[in-house]
Amino acid sequence: MATQAALAAATEDAKRLSLEAIDVSKLELWSSDTHWPYFERLRREDPVHYCAKSEFGSYWSITKYNDIMGVDTNHEVFSSEREITIFDEVKDGTELPMFIAMDPPKHDAQRKVVSPIVAPGNLARMESLIRERAGKILDQLPVGETFDWVDKVSIELTTQMLATLFDFPFEDRRKLTYWSDVVTTVPGPGRLVETADEQLALVFECLDYFVKLWNERVNAEPAMDLISMLAHADATRNMGPMEYLGNVILLIVGGNDTTRNTITGSILALNQNPAEYQKLREHPELIPSMVSETIRWQTPLAHMRRTATRDFELNGKTIKKGDKVVMWYVSGNRDESVIENPNAYIIDRERPRQHISFGYGIHRCVGNRLAEMQLRVIWEEILKRFPRIEVVGEPVHIASPFTKGYASLLVRIPATEAVPARPAAFAEREPVTHAPFYRQPLSTFISASAVSSVGGLLFNIMPALLGSAAQRFALDDAQVGIVGSSMLAGFAVVAATSRQWINRFDWRGLTIAGTALSVLSLIAAALIGSYGALLGALFGTGMGLGLLYTVTIAIVSENEKPDRAFGIKLASEVLLAIVAVLLLTQFVEARWGFSGTALTLAGLSGAVALVGLPVIPARRALIPPDERFAMLRRNGTDLSLSKNWWPWLGLGAMFTSFAGLAALWAFLTQIAPSFGVGDQTVAVLLMIGLAISGMAGIAAAVIGDRFGRERPLMIGMLLAIAGVVVLMVDHGLAGYFIGALLAVGLFNFPMAYQMGMIASSDPNGRVSVLMPAALAIGSALGPVLGGALLSGGHGYVPLYALFAVTIAASLVAFTVLARRLANRSAL
Repeated sequence: MATQAALAAATEDAKRLSLEAIDVSKLELWSSDTHWPYFERLRREDPVHYCAKSEFGSYWSITKYNDIMGVDTNHEVFSSEREITIFDEVKDGTELPMFIAMDPPKHDAQRKVVSPIVAPGNLARMESLIRERAGKILDQLPVGETFDWVDKVSIELTTQMLATLFDFPFEDRRKLTYWSDVVTTVPGPGRLVETADEQLALVFECLDYFVKLWNERVNAEPAMDLISMLAHADATRNMGPMEYLGNVILLIVGGNDTTRNTITGSILALNQNPAEYQKLREHPELIPSMVSETIRWQTPLAHMRRTATRDFELNGKTIKKGDKVVMWYVSGNRDESVIENPNAYIIDRERPRQHISFGYGIHRCVGNRLAEMQLRVIWEEILKRFPRIEVVGEPVHIASPFTKGYASLLVRIPATEAVPARPAAFAEREPVTHAPFYRQPLSTFISASAVSSVGGLLFNIMPALLGSAAQRFALDDAQVGIVGSSMLAGFAVVAATSRQWINRFDWRGLTIAGTALSVLSLIAAALIGSYGALLGALFGTGMGLGLLYTVTIAIVSENEKPDRAFGIKLASEVLLAIVAVLLLTQFVEARWGFSGTALTLAGLSGAVALVGLPVIPARRALIPPDERFAMLRRNGTDLSLSKNWWPWLGLGAMFTSFAGLAALWAFLTQIAPSFGVGDQTVAVLLMIGLAISGMAGIAAAVIGDRFGRERPLMIGMLLAIAGVVVLMVDHGLAGYFIGALLAVGLFNFPMAYQMGMIASSDPNGRVSVLMPAALAIGSALGPVLGGALLSGGHGYVPLYALFAVTIAASLVAFTVLARRLANRSAL
């Protein structure tokens, strides 16, 4: 309860502020219980209110009863998908799908699974158990002493009921309400959890516990508990770990907050309104009405959030597609235009159930009758024992705009009120320990980018490498293509099997192995003298580079801004390639030929990889939930996450684009003479192109997703297609330079977005880790196709056509994926 001085100050502030400056989501308004005058002004002057800036981003406030009902029932325009609270959506692979955050038909199917546990027949069977437990709790209260009602009664009764519903180990029951508090807390200094990482670690502790319970019951006979219901029902038996956790959290929070905070709220309200307390003592038949009035007066969940699926006009305001729309139940329950004298606490109201605390429409709280029954039973048992319970301290309100509840309420039962003797009070909750859960630090990302530059080095300098090999071994076009493909085939073999080893082995060990294999294979390539041996040596080189590149892809994919992270990664790869080309063309190739080239690359690769090695992590920081938590199906097999084909679409598109890109890239040196360009000029142009390629990666890192992903992706890939058009129509030096620059030199720009989109659509990292395989297989196929086309005697036009077709097909697929991700973010 707000102090009179605090409430008076808030009232003046609410009058003084401009409407645009009002932000009812401020945590201090909820911890001080002073949000009331701000909502009163919004209902009166701006019932559909837009807040442009808050701790939780911009949002619309719906503050009147009938408007809230209209939004709550219009799920086609106001979607529950993705998020149901004002808090910002999580986009790091730890999203919690739950049926309340779904739209029909999936919502309806999953809701039906748990509905039987709160059906009237089952509630009737549970009432005697609730009454017995409530009586025991009340009989153990310390009469004549000050104690915390929240801890001794509200939490304990709620926790015991939750343990019954889940058939949860009774000795660990306090974990349930603790996890509920963790999930609904806004992290910050001095709060229950101080950081998002700590919060996530505790949430995953909850998942670990519940997965064990799932695995115990999935192959047992179906039982009348929530876990067994979820494990056996067709609509939920194939849930992945995060969806299972989402529904568990929903049921815990729903079963905890309404009952717990309304039990506490009823004690507070009756003490603030002594005439109503006396009325209740004299007329205990008013308990059901008092319960409903308290649920309205308290409103234990202050809001629910929806997201607009399209532009929509509400009360003269245009809500845009993707806007966050918050239905403030706490305000609707005080709407003067619908509820008479709404700020008063009246236990015998004519229509006590006229409130929206449980929501409205298809998302109305599935356990509302159970909550009402628990509240009725506890008060029937209270009045049997204690004519009076006195509040002796100010309530401590929870600092949350979502859970409108109490952290503490000190009370005292007068010693003159006779009660039976009681055993010792309940033991305190054991502290919950948790493992650290964090993302990779910046130093790790920088080191990964350095090692990645080694992994991509031979591809980035492929024209120079293949040109040198062609001179040393007198290769024709088809053989040049096969040489390039042999290296990429080794890369592809390792990368394609990455899902089997990426999380099983120490990443530093893999980095050492990849460095050693690539360096030794390059040394072997420098020493051998036959075409066949060259293919084998480059195949081994590719395997080593594949190890390096795959490990670094796994690290970079965990970055919160994948588009920018991949842009920086690609730019760093180009930097090393420029150094390599400069060394090879200016100092090595003319003096020592291919042997010098291979040895130089071996030394450069080993040195850079070893510099980055010490900071490479031993393992993934963010272990995918479906790998960390092994749920079982009914037949006992592993349960994977729900199928998500979107990252596979991106992976296929990446493979396609790189087949065309590698085909052109491998033969840039070979086609130069047809433009009248000599070797030295090619070397200069190659370094310029690599420099521009690095800048393209940096441009992607700077721009990020501020213009979305579809637009920069389309610009980059259309410029690539324009490049081959230039190569086809202009056969001079300018045509070669401009065409190669547009087609290949700028490709790092759209490539950063390609990688970022695959990572974003694959929150668990199981498909992203295959990006090196897609790159390698596509790149290995490209030179072979290019060599075959060139050997057909039709000039270079078929090569250009292959490039244009593959890039266009890839563009279509990535455009679809970009729009999918944009829509998902909006929802």
